[in-house]
Amino acid sequence: MLDKAGIARALREIGALLELEGETVTDLAWLGPFLYAVTANGLFRTEDLGRTWTPLKKGLAAPPTR
Repeated sequence: MLDKAGIARALREIGALLELEGETVTDLAWLGPFLYAVTANGLFRTEDLGRTWTPLKKGLAAPPTR
């Protein structure tokens, strides 16, 4: 089981792999053909396995509180 630091590190690595460099990915969700990534700068969606990302203008108003 990962601790908080391990999870944060894994999400940063996933963000880099998904070509969201410069962003810290805090959450991921896979729904149907779409993968969603949440960062401090917003919500992004990809339908081509992370090759391109579309920022979503509507969605979360603030980062999730943990």
